Amino acid sequence: MKYEAQYDGSWYVELSSFERSMAWYRGSTMWLKSRLEGRKDRHPSLGMRNHIQGMLAEQAAAKALGIYWPMDIDTFHKPDLGHNIEVKMIGADWYGLRIYPWTPDDRRVVAVVLSSGGEQGPYRIPGWYIAGEAKQHPEWVIAPNDRPPMWAVPQHELRLIETLYCEITTDRMYLEEKVP
Repeated sequence: MKYEAQYDGSWYVELSSFERSMAWYRGSTMWLKSRLEGRKDRHPSLGMRNHIQGMLAEQAAAKALGIYWPMDIDTFHKPDLGHNIEVKMIGADWYGLRIYPWTPDDRRVVAVVLSSGGEQGPYRIPGWYIAGEAKQHPEWVIAPNDRPPMWAVPQHELRLIETLYCEITTDRMYLEEKVP
């Protein structure tokens, strides 16, 4: 399968210097905690950078969707953001959205493109997908560099991020009606 960048329908997010600093702080804290607990990075020279980029992606997705960014670390089995949202950084403009076998089927997975050197932004959000639906496509399974198999959803197959934004807004309005 050929993967290509899909710009139509992408949202672009700018983070302020303060927001980027918070993401850098949380990413470096997560990396340090991981080292202190004896975990090793797949690519040691990129370990801290990968953690920081992940936090930048989370914050960009939260800002785009207008939801709270909890800045959590060690949330391996919980969603990154409220509304059952997991955020995955795409490290090259044309890569697909990674969905792993252990990702819960009902998880909403948001793609944020953050190419090497692009930490200052803007951050491109090409869309999102539901994990269980991605797992129904054997043609998307890849196993690069002797890693475990995963699904790489091509960017042209992603749902528009505005549809997730609308779902979240509807969820919020429903919840506000229920609160006395």
